[in-house]
Amino acid sequence: MSTQTIQAGDINLKSVLLILGRHFSNMNIANAKSSVTGLHSSHQDLLPLVKERIASMGYRANQVLIHDLLAQSHGETQLKGYYDGAVCLDIFDSAHTLEKLNAVLQVLKPGGELLLVNEVLQDEETQGLAKTWSPKSVESILRIDKSSDGALSVETNADLLSSQVPLFNLIRQCERLGAKECSSGAKGSIDLSSIVELCADTNRFCSRRQKTEEPKEFIKHLNRENLEDFENLFRLAFASEPTPGLWDYKFNHGRGFSLGFFQMVEDDSSGSKAKPQLMAHYGGIKREILYFGKKSLALQIGDVMVNPRGNQSLSRRGPFFKLATTFLEEHIGLAREALLGVGFPNEKAMKVASLLGVYKEVDGIKEIVWPSKKGMLPFWEVLLEIKVDDFSRLGPQVDALWSLMKKDFQAAVIGVRDANYTFDRYFHRPGKNYQVYLLGNRFTRSPLGVLVFNVDEHRFELIDVIAPKAHFRKIIHWARRMSSSHPSDELLLRITQSFADLWMMEGARLNPLDIKIPANAWTHGPSIEGLQGRWWLMSGDMDFV
Repeated sequence: MSTQTIQAGDINLKSVLLILGRHFSNMNIANAKSSVTGLHSSHQDLLPLVKERIASMGYRANQVLIHDLLAQSHGETQLKGYYDGAVCLDIFDSAHTLEKLNAVLQVLKPGGELLLVNEVLQDEETQGLAKTWSPKSVESILRIDKSSDGALSVETNADLLSSQVPLFNLIRQCERLGAKECSSGAKGSIDLSSIVELCADTNRFCSRRQKTEEPKEFIKHLNRENLEDFENLFRLAFASEPTPGLWDYKFNHGRGFSLGFFQMVEDDSSGSKAKPQLMAHYGGIKREILYFGKKSLALQIGDVMVNPRGNQSLSRRGPFFKLATTFLEEHIGLAREALLGVGFPNEKAMKVASLLGVYKEVDGIKEIVWPSKKGMLPFWEVLLEIKVDDFSRLGPQVDALWSLMKKDFQAAVIGVRDANYTFDRYFHRPGKNYQVYLLGNRFTRSPLGVLVFNVDEHRFELIDVIAPKAHFRKIIHWARRMSSSHPSDELLLRITQSFADLWMMEGARLNPLDIKIPANAWTHGPSIEGLQGRWWLMSGDMDFV
């Protein structure tokens, strides 16, 4: 984008909140004549830049007040209900969009107006560019449904939310916001021409919203302060105890995203004011993948749950739809942090999500069963159980096997299975005790494969394999003999249906399972057709196994 020059003139933003996105760094503010008061930015990284620009304009620094709204989101703040209006410029393509919008809703007065101005690009234009938003994306992330009773009313029509916004529409919306308290050019008004100038040379939508009431529900990313809320919801949704440390393992320290749907609930017994209660959750765990041979990132969806005492509607007014679409808008698709999302819903959940336009099915999981087998094993091969302390020594062999395996899956989408992943997944996951083995040649000492088992009193399952396809038969040969001492007297393996034929050997039988593989159908991303039958997924790729 070319550098823009904003003629500041007399600007007083006392009652209007200005939130700036990444394009602010491309603007120069010139011809300043008076002081600026109440300039705010919720983007922490921009605060030094804002101060520097204001100082370069000749403003006195002690007259500049900057608040970090992001830190105050949904907390007690002196700014709650303070602003008559808010102008958001290009914030959908910068970090923490959801938190910014939540903060804006909190500090707007009832009846306050929200003006959104943001660039929208078509599908073919989004490759390699910063995060952009489609018209339905805006509706999703603001939780706007014209049939619902939300905190925002929608006065604009669908035509305004197109990528080809006529300039007069943009001016009209800006004027509506600016005319709320003062006439054009009066002291205290916004210099609306600067907003128009910023947006005139690019494809942007402009949309006006009005806050009708204090939000009765909101969506936010959970942090460790919300751990008790998460665990209470888990108990209600699954009627079981959460595994200690598992939330940290999945979502803390940048490992994933934990998104919660809160409702303001009043305590009738105490008569106290309404407090936010976590009513639903939608999580995504980061997973490095090879996308047709190229490194990328996916989010493995998990811990999707709704409070059974709350609204369990599976319609567009229900918490699942609001959470799922908001999560996809924030994190998954072209020009977002994760290219793909993947999960393991059952058929019923898959149908609902497909009808809502959130997911489309691209595969399913099948279970392969072999009878256990006793007998001699090749003396030139050796199977070594890997313990935690062995990984520094054996890690290079795991990496060597992954290098061979990935060559066989250049036409697939497969999770990275290098030594770092293997060590973290199978030795650090709380609540599980996996058995990990390295199969190798006794004489050449060359590795043949890594076998990972999940064993309990009922099942003996091979949940992960790291090996080239040429060694799959050797692996099953060994695994069947290892399972012969188990009471079930059988070996199990789960795999995406499209790759099941690679394992149909040595008397195997195929069982259907009620597990589907979805693809993101909501945001701009790789085509559904291109993902059909391409995922290599085993039980080890499931966060709950």
